[in-house]
Amino acid sequence: MFERAHNFNIEQGTFNAIQGDQLNVQIENTQNSQYNQYVKIEADNLYFQSSKPRSDVIVVKPNATTHFAGRKKELEVLNEYFHLWHPTQKRSRRVCLLHGLGGIGKTQLALKFVESVSTIYSEGHVFWVDASSSDTINASLIAIADLPLALQSGLKSDAATPQQVLGWIASLKDDWIILFDNANDEIGQFFPPGLQRGDILITSRNHNSGRGVGKKIEVDVMEEADAVEMLLTKSEREENDHSTDVARQVARELAYLPLALEQAAAAIRWGICDLDSYIELYRKYRQEFLDNPSLKSASDYELTVYGSFEVSWQQMEEKAQRNDRMGLAAQYAIYLFNICTFLHYYGIDEELFRMAAETWLKHLEQLRMQGPSDGEKVEVPDLLDIINLPYFEKGWNPVQFRTSMHLWQSVSIIKRDATSSTYFIHPLIHQWGRDRYAHDRQRQHSRMTGALLILAARYNAEVDMRLMHRHVPHYIEHLRLVGDVDTNYWDDRLEWFSEVCDGLQDLPTKAAIDMKIVEERLKHLGERHVLTIRAMSAVVTDYAGLNKYIEAKQLLERVLELQRSVFGEDHVETIGSVDNLGLLYLELGNHAEAEPLLIKTLEQRKLIYGEERRPTFTAISNLSTLYQRLGKFAESEKAGLESFEKRKKFLGDTHPDSLSSMENLSLLFSEEGKHVEAETFERPLLEYHKSIVGKNHFESLASMGRLAQIYSAQGKYIQAEELQMELVSTKKEKFGRNHPETITALADLRTTYHRLGKTTQAKAIEYELSNIKDSASSISTALVVEDVTNVAGTTPVIANDSEVRRTWFSDLLQLHPAFLSIPVAVFLTFLVRFFI
Repeated sequence: MFERAHNFNIEQGTFNAIQGDQLNVQIENTQNSQYNQYVKIEADNLYFQSSKPRSDVIVVKPNATTHFAGRKKELEVLNEYFHLWHPTQKRSRRVCLLHGLGGIGKTQLALKFVESVSTIYSEGHVFWVDASSSDTINASLIAIADLPLALQSGLKSDAATPQQVLGWIASLKDDWIILFDNANDEIGQFFPPGLQRGDILITSRNHNSGRGVGKKIEVDVMEEADAVEMLLTKSEREENDHSTDVARQVARELAYLPLALEQAAAAIRWGICDLDSYIELYRKYRQEFLDNPSLKSASDYELTVYGSFEVSWQQMEEKAQRNDRMGLAAQYAIYLFNICTFLHYYGIDEELFRMAAETWLKHLEQLRMQGPSDGEKVEVPDLLDIINLPYFEKGWNPVQFRTSMHLWQSVSIIKRDATSSTYFIHPLIHQWGRDRYAHDRQRQHSRMTGALLILAARYNAEVDMRLMHRHVPHYIEHLRLVGDVDTNYWDDRLEWFSEVCDGLQDLPTKAAIDMKIVEERLKHLGERHVLTIRAMSAVVTDYAGLNKYIEAKQLLERVLELQRSVFGEDHVETIGSVDNLGLLYLELGNHAEAEPLLIKTLEQRKLIYGEERRPTFTAISNLSTLYQRLGKFAESEKAGLESFEKRKKFLGDTHPDSLSSMENLSLLFSEEGKHVEAETFERPLLEYHKSIVGKNHFESLASMGRLAQIYSAQGKYIQAEELQMELVSTKKEKFGRNHPETITALADLRTTYHRLGKTTQAKAIEYELSNIKDSASSISTALVVEDVTNVAGTTPVIANDSEVRRTWFSDLLQLHPAFLSIPVAVFLTFLVRFFI
C-alpha cells in the first residue's frame, strides 16, 4: 500500500517517502521546533510514536533489490568469514569491510548477505545503521531502540542515548551483527563495547574505514553474464539470442558498473530508448543518461551514476581546503586526476610523471640560465606554457605523487594494479572526469596532458616508449574528436595539428596543412629562414608518404640547396636530408645514385656522433638494406651484423632498434637460404615480441609466421605445425574465420599437415576452406589489415632517421581496435622533435 508513496501531508509536518520497514519523519510543532517521529509499517498500517527532539536527519532502511544478480564469490567469502560458531569455539568479534566504488553494489551485497544468515543470527539480532555521517549514525541507533527486542529490554527512543543502544547490543547473549552502511570516516567509536561477541559488517568507498577490520573484500564490477542477466531482467526484456547479444554490448559499453546498468534498464523500461538503440543514444547523450535525476528514482540507489562519483570529488575538494600537508596533497590529487582523464584509463605509470617533471625542470633551468637575450630562443611550444604544469616546477617528488594518488585510491576513484604497479580508472569515472567540466576547462586539462606526453617523450633518447603505448593514440583520438586546435595561424599550433593528422594517418590533410605552413612562412619569414626550410622538409615527408616520389625528390633537392647555404654541409639537418635523398633514390630503384649518398651519411654521422650513437647505427642499417637490394649479400650481412651488435651493446637486447635489426637479419638470411642463421635471430625475436607486445599483436604474428616458414624450409615440420596451429587459433580469434589472414594461416597449416602425412587433418582444413564464403568482403578487410600492418612494420621512405619512426613504437602493446590504424611512432617522433 505504501511502497513508493511520497509527499504525504501529516498534521504539523511531512515525510517524503517510505522504503523498507522504518523511517524517521520530521515534524514541526506550533513553536516551529523540530522533533522526530518513528514510523512502523505493519499490515499496511502506519504507527507513529513521538520522540524527544533529536535530529532533523531522516533515516531510511533500504530494501535488498528484488532482482539481485551475481556476486556468488563475494557471498561465499562473507559466509565463510561469518561462519556459524561451534559451541566449543572461543568466540571473538569479527569485523569485515566491503569497499569499492560508489554505485558498485556494496549495500545490496551486504543486505543480500544479512537476509540470508538466519542460521547464524537469531531473529531481531540483525541491525542496520546509516553510517554516512555522525548524525545518521546516531539517528539509526535511536531508531533501533524502538525495535521489539529493544523495547522488551526497557529501551525506548524517547529516553535512550546512542551509547545506551550500543551497550544493550553488546549485552545480547545470542550472536548479532550490525551493518554500518556507507561509512565515510573512521567509525570505530560507534562499535558496541567489548570484543568477545557480535559481528560487524561495513560498506564504504574508503578501504581504510573501520578499526580492527579483520577482513577486507573489494566489490568490483559485475561479471559479464551477471550484468547481462540484470540488464534484461530489470529492463523487462525477453531473453533470446538477439537480446542477450545486444545486452552484452551494452554491459561492455557501461563497463559492468551495476548502477549504470540499473539506470540503463530504467531508461529502456520507460521507453526513453529501446535495447537496440541504447548504445547509439548513449554515445551521443552520455551525460544525460549518466546524470539524469529521473532515472535514479528507478534504482535502489539515491544518486545518479555521475552523482555517486561527485560524492568522492566533494570529499577531495573539502580536503583541498585545508591549510596543511593533507590539503596540499588533495590539491595535487585533483591536478593529477584532471591529467589522467585525458590519458588512457589503463596503465597510468608513475614513470610518465617522473620523466615529465624532470624534463620540465631541466627546461626551466635552461631558460633561466639562457635569459631573454642570450642566443637563440629555446623552442618550447605554446602547449607547454608554464601555467599548465605548476606542480612540476620543483621537479619530481615521488612521496607527494603517491600520497595524492593514494587519496583517490582510498575512495576507489583510482585503483592500483599491484602486479604492474600502474594505476587505472574505471571507464565511466574516466568519462565523468572530463564531462564534469566546461569545454574551456577540458581544453586546459587536455593541454596539460599533451605537455606531459611531450616532456616524457623528451626525457632521453632511449626512453622506454612502452610507458606510452596506450596513452598517445588515446590522446590523438581525443584531439581528433574535439578539434582542439586553433583555426587561426600560429606556428606551433599548426605544426601540432599537422602532427596529429600524421598520427591519424590522414596524410592528405596533413600535407594541406604543411603547405599552409610553408605558404605563411614564405610570406612572413622568407625562404631562407630556418623555420621555412623545416616546413618545406615536412612537405617532402608528406609527398613521400603519399607515394609522390618525384615531387618529393624535386622539393628535397631545393631543400638541400637551402640547407647547405644556410646551415652548412655538416649540419645535422643537412645530413638528414642527404640520407633522405639516398632513401628516395633507393625507393625509386636508383641504387647507383643512392649508394654514395648513404655512404656519405654514415661517414658524417660517425664524425658528428661517434661510433656509439643511434644515428650512426641507423646509417649502417640503411647501408645494409641498400646492399641487400643490390644483391651484395656479404656486404649486407657485414653491415647488418655490425648495426645489430652495436645496438645490442649500447641500447640493449630488447630495444626497438635492436629488434628491428634482428628482423632485418632474419629476412636477409632467409633470402640467402641461410635458414639456420635466420632461425637464430627469428626465434628470440618472437620471444621478445610476445613478452613485450603480447602474442596477439601484429609484430608477434608476423614473427610467428616467419619462424614457421624458416622451420618448414629446414624440414622441421613438427615445430612449424606447432606455430601454425597457434597462428590459426589467434587469427581466428583476432580477425575472424573468413578473414584472408586466417585463410592464409589455414592454407599454410594444411601444407604442413600434408608434409607430415597427416591426411585426415589436411582434409579437414580443405573442407573448412571450401566452406569459407564472402571472400570479396574478406579481401576488402584484408586491405585494411595490410595497411595497418604496413603502418606498424614498414620503414618510412623519408625521415630524419629512417628507422626511428618505425622502431619508437614497435613494442606497442595490443591496442583498442579503434587505435590500430594510428602510426604512433610518427607522433612520438614529433614529440621528441618538438624540443630539438
